[in-house]
Amino acid sequence: MKRIKTALVFVMIAGCAAAQDLAPEELLPVHADKDAYFPAAAFGKDGFLVAWQAGRIADGNLANGKSDPVGIGDIVACRVDKSGKTLDTKPFVVSGAADLQEKPRLAFAPSAGSGQGGDVFLVVWQDMRNGKDYDVYAARVSVDGKSLDPDGVLICGGARNQAMPDVTYDGGNFLVVWQDFRSGKYAVHGARVDKSGKVLDADGIVLGDSGKGEFHRITPVVNSLGDARSVVFWAADSTMPGRSEPSGGCFVKEGKVAKTFDFKGHHYAAPVNPIALAVGPRGFLLAWRNNAAVGRGTPSRNANAAFFSPEGEKEASDEKGSKGAFRIGGNIADPSAAWDGERFVIAWHSAKGEKKSFPSDAVSATTISVDGQPSDKVLDVAGTKESPACGAAVASDRVGLTLIAYERHPSSGDVPIKVGVRMLKRQ
Repeated sequence: MKRIKTALVFVMIAGCAAAQDLAPEELLPVHADKDAYFPAAAFGKDGFLVAWQAGRIADGNLANGKSDPVGIGDIVACRVDKSGKTLDTKPFVVSGAADLQEKPRLAFAPSAGSGQGGDVFLVVWQDMRNGKDYDVYAARVSVDGKSLDPDGVLICGGARNQAMPDVTYDGGNFLVVWQDFRSGKYAVHGARVDKSGKVLDADGIVLGDSGKGEFHRITPVVNSLGDARSVVFWAADSTMPGRSEPSGGCFVKEGKVAKTFDFKGHHYAAPVNPIALAVGPRGFLLAWRNNAAVGRGTPSRNANAAFFSPEGEKEASDEKGSKGAFRIGGNIADPSAAWDGERFVIAWHSAKGEKKSFPSDAVSATTISVDGQPSDKVLDVAGTKESPACGAAVASDRVGLTLIAYERHPSSGDVPIKVGVRMLKRQ
């Protein structure tokens, strides 16, 4: 395996469909023989778009200073139909700017009618083209697989880092969120982008302030509630060892914060990032990692998920009946979740292996009911000792078909890492 993740994450574990619901694996083509990292996916008009980071380390001898820049990565994508087959013989480039573009996320805006625009994806990523720190960029992609903004659109390029973006479509505009270090501590900022690619909030909107304490607001996630509102959630991190701070979130409507809330059962001492967020008709589901080797976080390491009402009220408790969190699984990494029209589908990777053997990463998936009740069935998606899998991404057409994408690492180091996809169909 070319990449071993030392920080294992966990996500909510719920009931999963039977094995016959899962279509065979399809490996997407590679771009310029470069390794594929951090896949992301969204459903569009008639199919899915899967985007990923192609490449990471530049050619050359880093020890001798013969590589400038050190990082080289492009954002590329392929279309995938409802059967799980790729529609592109090779990936098309979403952004091939200088230096490093990485960690894409994407959302889709349907057309509102003739002349109203839409039927476009917006892909967002963190971008190092300025050579010194991260900025947030985006590009629209048409449903026929063309990048409409090949140079990218600068969403926010202020002082210091703007990184770890996420994006949703709220029914009128896209909402992009990210962690922003311009103040010297990470806060959560956001900006609306219309279907034409115009940034409506040029300097960004402060959604989660870092405040006067020693705390950061990091790794935000965003999803639409379907009523012109979006919900944003973030984790908290401390600049001081041993200190903890509640994580929280807010509702955003028309570019303004409509309501904020804290989640005191979800904070740094029980490590929380990255976060998965999915929205259903009765509320939204949140999942995070809990695999820290140290710390005295509350709730315990067993708590890794929570279900919230549409107004942000916690609807469930952990096994001790406190803190509004509950357990859905063990040590799980990089969760991703989506609503399939009747249930939540969640995928993640975790380390698996026989006792006294070195573990390898494998991707699993499960489901959770509309009211946040997890099932005890888990589906093995991909990953073996010889060919591990990690970095799952989930997208659904919301009528029963879900795509699960992931990094499929090869058994040989001279073969590029590819993106694998499997389709999960609800019966």
